[in-house]
Amino acid sequence: DIVLERGVATVVDVNDAGLFPRDLWTELYPVASFAGVRVPQSPFGAATSVQGSGDDGDDDDGRRSHPSRALLRGLLDHSHSSLESLVLNDFLPLRPAVDLHPSLPHLRKLKRLDISRVPSVTDDTLDLISTFVGKRLEVLYMKGLRGVSNDGVVRLVRRCGNLRVLDVSQVSQLDDEAGTAIGRHLTKLRVFSSKDCYKLTNRSVDLITRNRNLIQGTFWGCVRLTRVRFRDGPAEDVAAAGAGGAVDSSPWGGADDFSASPRPTTAMPRPSSFAD
Repeated sequence: DIVLERGVATVVDVNDAGLFPRDLWTELYPVASFAGVRVPQSPFGAATSVQGSGDDGDDDDGRRSHPSRALLRGLLDHSHSSLESLVLNDFLPLRPAVDLHPSLPHLRKLKRLDISRVPSVTDDTLDLISTFVGKRLEVLYMKGLRGVSNDGVVRLVRRCGNLRVLDVSQVSQLDDEAGTAIGRHLTKLRVFSSKDCYKLTNRSVDLITRNRNLIQGTFWGCVRLTRVRFRDGPAEDVAAAGAGGAVDSSPWGGADDFSASPRPTTAMPRPSSFAD
């Protein structure tokens, strides 16, 4: 009872070898939800061809789950009252309907979440995130999600008004509908990245960068942009910037300090680095 009341973890990170020993990753990853799609190589193993339904608790060979998934479920089950940061990036074995969805209604302190490059994440997961933790969420990394839709992201941001950090890089299906929703609803946003979201245009990006709280924006690969205006600064022509208009605002400069020259962003904070 004491464990359930206080929780066992404030941070769960699948990249932490102390929590998730690498020998748990030596088996083949279980199949997921996108038939015939080849997912990127995981830091812990070779690329995997994912297929099958991915919506029940058993893997195709009849096992209950990959051992790392069982460990994750155990940690989440015993951290309902304590968990503040959950880092699941590149966790290819994840089956959200079994491993994540049941815990979301109970994670009453969760503020930071990374679900980047998890091929089994779909709009169903986004809807549950927005419903149960959306009002508390401050940091969300969802880079490279191929299974989510424009509409799913719109619904998500409408219910996540306290987000300070959002990274939708390589979610290339997003267009101005999602961008406009981000600009309208995420008024507390301080750091935003949309690398390679090539469908975004100035119609939505101008709305995002007009946010007076924004201190860093990254738009590498947003090839349809013709300018970027941060806060009250002058509009900067990025037609000749190269790399598809690679633009960053500076997190260290003044309110109007920004550069239209192509340069990478290196100051994107990890979810676990954010303190109260």
